[in-house]
Amino acid sequence: MRSVNRIAATCCAACVMMAGSAQAQYLWDAPELKGDLPFIQSCPSTAEFGQTPLDPEATSGFTAVESSDEVVLHTDNFTALSGPIVAMRWWGTYFDDSFVTGPGPCTRTGVTFVVKFFEDNGGAPGREVTSLSGVLAPTAAYADGEQNFSRFNAILDPPVHLPQGGWVSVQGQTRDSSSESKCNFYWVKSGEGDSFAFRHVFTNNTTVSTNYDLAFCLVTDPTLVIEGEGATDGEGAADGEGATEGTVDGEGAVDGEGAIEGEGSPEGNPGGEGEVEMIEDRLLETLLQNFLGVDTETDRGLTLAEIQAVLPGFPGFGITQLDRNGDLKVSVWEILEYRGGGVLHRADINGDEQLSLSEILRLVQFHNAGGYICDNAGEDGYGPDLSKGVPQTCSVHTADTAVDGAIDMSELLRAIQFYNAGGYRECDNTEDGFCPGAA
Repeated sequence: MRSVNRIAATCCAACVMMAGSAQAQYLWDAPELKGDLPFIQSCPSTAEFGQTPLDPEATSGFTAVESSDEVVLHTDNFTALSGPIVAMRWWGTYFDDSFVTGPGPCTRTGVTFVVKFFEDNGGAPGREVTSLSGVLAPTAAYADGEQNFSRFNAILDPPVHLPQGGWVSVQGQTRDSSSESKCNFYWVKSGEGDSFAFRHVFTNNTTVSTNYDLAFCLVTDPTLVIEGEGATDGEGAADGEGATEGTVDGEGAVDGEGAIEGEGSPEGNPGGEGEVEMIEDRLLETLLQNFLGVDTETDRGLTLAEIQAVLPGFPGFGITQLDRNGDLKVSVWEILEYRGGGVLHRADINGDEQLSLSEILRLVQFHNAGGYICDNAGEDGYGPDLSKGVPQTCSVHTADTAVDGAIDMSELLRAIQFYNAGGYRECDNTEDGFCPGAA
């Protein structure tokens, strides 16, 4: 019998919360492609295997193919790996081809995905090794006219062990309810790889080979021990004794210099029964007070190795509990949001759920410069930028509701509204996911 595991099942509730929180404005409001900007979509820096998306402006025809549940299954291959697969990224879009409201682009927020891994059988998918499922919120990646494209990041729980390489499929849920139009998931094609994949159509039960590849990245951890025989168990699932906790990207990538550590099961989750032990607040307080000293790589993100070098008692599962954007590192924002249980405005540098005058002046600096960029040396992880381009390596600033890499006057006035109100709080149905007033 096939084993059904999870994509970030321990954090699915958080995924749903993020889809309706301050991150929600970025889910589908992707920036328009500009002719003077290069098309840049990349795999995480720790990815061992990757095939990046086709540039829609340089490609004739639609750059994605349907891969939705109960309709079409696409499967692509990957080469030998040095360790278990702990995280995966892929790109996709949604299209209504049912003629209920289209055909044309359609939008989804929290989406259920099923990711399956297969052994290789003579150049074709063989035995199914594992099937993982979970709810993921899309992150705006780029756009082609009115069609918005997103990327999805997931940490796999448990890790998938296919050292000789194999095949992977991604299917997105077709709809949330029977009353909705047929808003199908389309997996973005890649111009990299061996120009060979498989397409299975469920309606007529046919499988054919393709002359294109799919866009996805696989992050491995060579240090991770898979218990048992160093492979998967008899039911096809990686043995849970070597599993890591899962998390999902709400805003960014699974980039990072640090690997997921661990010789066994995460502390505080015995038996996989869903009990999650919280990180001791004294450890979090120590990290906040000594963040710059712990951050030996000076990239404003703490790896598990950096943390445990200072705090040997810090639990291995803590990195994935804190890591909300899926980059396998912990930022000041993530520690503050974990402690407070909510999402913080990126202008709120000290995390007190208020915008001070100095924090407003920081936004004024971005406004006057005409834009902002990712800058690890900046006090908030950003810096002023005259070129006005959408950040490529960090989260879009929450004040930048237009997602255009700049803080315009209306966005600046919105932040001033929070300053005058004495604070802000999370709420739905606003342009930035916040409302004025103390939390």
